[in-house]
Parts: sequence; structure tokens; C-alpha cells
Amino acid sequence: MQKLAATFMCLLLITISFSACKKDRSEESENLLIGDWSEIGPDGQSLFLKFDKNYSFWFSSVVGETNMKYSGTYSIKGDALKVIAAEMSVQEPGKPVQTTAVRHDVFPEATYSVSNDTLTLTYQTYTAAWPVVPATVKFRRMIID
Repeated sequence: MQKLAATFMCLLLITISFSACKKDRSEESENLLIGDWSEIGPDGQSLFLKFDKNYSFWFSSVVGETNMKYSGTYSIKGDALKVIAAEMSVQEPGKPVQTTAVRHDVFPEATYSVSNDTLTLTYQTYTAAWPVVPATVKFRRMIID
């Protein structure tokens, strides 16, 4: 009877071990955001995103001659994306970089999709004329070694 119980216990432990490992691998492979992205869009403005596997990000924008960078964390749930900046750095021409702690939702109420090498973000933005305006921006995956 003890051999049967020991055998059953070993099989149970092996089953738990394999199912736990399988779950971890599938979670990593489902995060299609991981990587470096550049905006597909109009001239005069450059946007860059980087999503890390540890759920940190940075977002860089160049408008005219002013550089801005946000960094913080992100989370995903289904196709919903939450990107929260914890720090903002700004560099204007001829001035030193100014870094400030912030708590800012970079892409409010965002959803995302990844198809091949294209990331599409849809989110809500605000303007002076209208309180909420839907916006869509597309990024292309960058190859960086």
C-alpha cells in the first residue's frame, strides 16, 4: 500500500511540475509587444516605443527640436493595454535635460493589436475643442541587435 501511495505522489508531483512550466512558457510567448517599435506616420514627428519582457517601457518623442521621453510600466489584459509613465524627461535645444516624476497614463483606454511587424494602438486623447477624441497610431517593429 505504501508503494502505491508513493507512486501516486510522484506522479502527482511530476504532473504539477510539467503543468506549471507549460503555463510560464505560454505567458511569455503571448506578449507580442516585447521589442522596439517606431511610428509609421507623418514627417516632422518621430515616436519610438520599447516594451520589455519585465513589463517596463519607454516612449520617446521628437517634435521639432524638442525631445521627450517617458518611462514606466505597462500591463496587458486581452487586447487592453495600460501604459503608466513614472518619469518624464524633456530636452529643449541648448538646455539641459529636465527629469520629473509623473503618474501619467500615456495611452488612455488603449487597445492594441499586432499583425506581422505592425503594432496598432487605439486610445482616447483630449483636445481643447472636444473632451475625448479616439486616436489610432501604428508602429513598425524595429530590428535592433
